[in-house]
Amino acid sequence: SCEPRFDVERTLMLETLLAVCKAGASFDQRGWMLATAGNLSVRDTKDAAHYYVSASGLQKGDLHPTQDFVRMGLGMRTPPVHPKVSAETIVHDQLYAAFDGIASIQHVHAPRMTLISRVIGAGNIWEIEGLEYIKALGFWGEGDIVRIPVVLNHHHIPDLAEAVVAAAHKDT
Repeated sequence: SCEPRFDVERTLMLETLLAVCKAGASFDQRGWMLATAGNLSVRDTKDAAHYYVSASGLQKGDLHPTQDFVRMGLGMRTPPVHPKVSAETIVHDQLYAAFDGIASIQHVHAPRMTLISRVIGAGNIWEIEGLEYIKALGFWGEGDIVRIPVVLNHHHIPDLAEAVVAAAHKDT
């Protein structure tokens, strides 16, 4: 046949990575991912045991879907290749391993949220209710409450990953 082969899965993954790049640009414009702060990742659409994570040291507002992501396997050690991934990749890795339903993770550093988390305090829960915008998070019921655990920002990243996964398990 003279018709070109069309790889639907590869196209879907590329479109997904492009959407993550657009999210990164939006977060950057809002001041949530200043300079090289934060990480973005998405589970592989064809193989749930793998995910793509944004490379370290890049401006998240200028990501390119085929150049600025590293494909990782669950439990894989950070590869010593270029582009390099962030030390915080382990947090993404452990969340993907713990929760099959996670399709993407956006780790931002929104200044207002950072301040709110400091006021609420690590180990506590921020409860949001009665506000219209919680519908954007899928909470449509009368009296629904969004519960956001505040986790201590451990400098030892494996401890941070463990704390984030434990907090997510408590709230599921």
